[in-house]
Amino acid sequence: MTPFKRATVAAAMTVAALGMALPAIARSSTDTPHQGRTVTMSARKMKTYEIKVRKHGRTQGPKVAELDAPQAGVCLPPILGFGREDLCLAFPVTVEVLQLEAGAPDGNEETYNFLVQTQVGLSARSTSFNIDVAVVGLSTSGDDPGLDPSLTITSQCDLRCTDTSPQVLAVGTPQVAAGGASNKAITPADHVSWPNLEVTLYAEYGGDQSSTISWPIVPAIRCDHMYPAAWRKPGCVFPAFIPTVDMSGLKIIAANIRSVQKRGGHYGKPGDGHPLHSNSSLQETTNNRHLVCPRHLKRPPGDQCDEYPFASAWEGGTRLPPVDRYRGWVPARENSLQGAILKRLYTDNRVLRGNPGDAYYVDVG
Repeated sequence: MTPFKRATVAAAMTVAALGMALPAIARSSTDTPHQGRTVTMSARKMKTYEIKVRKHGRTQGPKVAELDAPQAGVCLPPILGFGREDLCLAFPVTVEVLQLEAGAPDGNEETYNFLVQTQVGLSARSTSFNIDVAVVGLSTSGDDPGLDPSLTITSQCDLRCTDTSPQVLAVGTPQVAAGGASNKAITPADHVSWPNLEVTLYAEYGGDQSSTISWPIVPAIRCDHMYPAAWRKPGCVFPAFIPTVDMSGLKIIAANIRSVQKRGGHYGKPGDGHPLHSNSSLQETTNNRHLVCPRHLKRPPGDQCDEYPFASAWEGGTRLPPVDRYRGWVPARENSLQGAILKRLYTDNRVLRGNPGDAYYVDVG
């Protein structure tokens, strides 16, 4: 009988829950064109390839960086970042190649374990975004290092993006595969959009392709064009990341906030689990200010009435018990700077209003 060879290629991965709503497993597509098939050639070269996909490993990331830690902009092993505009995840993948030859008692096998490092870069001032991938951390085992498969990694966005077709991110091998693509979310004025972005991978060996495995980008991307008169341009962020505003440079205000954060529910204190939230409207801000700092209060010369939580916060006004609130007199210059800092926080991080709205922490050193 004419000798023949049989090769099996398997690519696999798992996405595990990481303290946020990451999916439990990766999905295997059964209706893609990348399926195993029998290829008949000349008698001397007749080969049959059986391609399979299975799950493997646990996802690494995202991790919330500390205030001074590198963000996802320097997404290199072993750093995995998560910020308001950056996300870096590493998806474990295993590719196995098994080659059998008629008449031989044992076949040759090679296993490739690596991470598909996936980085998504957003902009709070634009709805364009980038997605980049790189194969890193390769380890191999087996008896035939020559069975190197090829890899194709693509991304695809839903109808909320201008380009809904599959975009090739990288073509290579477990040793070398890196690349990226860009896309743009569709976000009309006064609307919020949630584009769904998914990354896929398949392996190839001997002219045949495996099934496609895929993983969605989680946490979710949110793009908006709310408050166009004030913010002018639409933009995109990861709302699951809670930003921090730095008030430590305001000597008197920082001391006042610090005294509140030390007691009660520690509202707004970074790391204590009770962030502040944006309130629902400018009218609510006005109402909160009138409740805590009414106009009839007599101000010391050069001072202004200041409150914490802020009037623009959902927790402002008299919503919280007295132990979690403060009212006092601060220099007018500090109060003005505080307003500018808060405005910058809301704009740069696209903090949306709500009941309650987006969360944030207040750092006072």
